[in-house]
Amino acid sequence: MRDEGYNFQRDYGATGVRISRTASAIDFHTDSSAAYAGYTPDIVSLLALQTAKAGGATGIVSAQTVHNVLREERPDCLERLYAPYYFDRRAELRPGESPTLLAPVFTCGDSLAIRYFRFNLMRVMRRRGAPLTPADTDPLDCLERVCRREDLAVIFQMERGDMQFVNNRFVLHSRTRV
Repeated sequence: MRDEGYNFQRDYGATGVRISRTASAIDFHTDSSAAYAGYTPDIVSLLALQTAKAGGATGIVSAQTVHNVLREERPDCLERLYAPYYFDRRAELRPGESPTLLAPVFTCGDSLAIRYFRFNLMRVMRRRGAPLTPADTDPLDCLERVCRREDLAVIFQMERGDMQFVNNRFVLHSRTRV
C-alpha cells in the first residue's frame, strides 16, 4: 500500500487507480475479483517496507471457514452466493473486453473457491441502473459479518520486512484505514 492521494470512491476506474494506492480501508476481498478466469492470481503477496504510523492493520480469514459457518447458520444466504452476481471490471479491463463479469461469489469444482470484492458488485449495479435487491445484498451482508468475527479473522499489524503470502482463491484479506 502506498497512498498516492487518490480517493478510491471518486477515482475508481481511472487508469492506474487501484485501492492499494489509497489510504482507504478495504473490506475482506480477493484480489482481481473482476478479472476473467485465467487472469485472477492464485497467490497474492504483501511486503511491508515501512510500518504504518497509524492504522493499516491487515486481516485474513479462511473462505472455507466462512463457507462452513454460512452452510450451518445461513444456508439461504449461501445458496444465493453460489448464484452469479455482476462484477464491475473497469479496474481490470483489457481492450475489447466486457466492462462486466457475471460470476458467483463461491464456486466448488475440484475445490472450494471464492471471488469477492463488494465494491465491484455494488458499483456495477449502479452503473447498470438496476440496484441489487435485499435478496442480493442480505447474503453479502451476512458474508461480511462472518468474515469480521473475532474468532475467525486474524488481524495483525505488519512490521517492516514482514511478508504475507495468501492463496487468493481460498483466503480473503482486508486492511484498516491508514
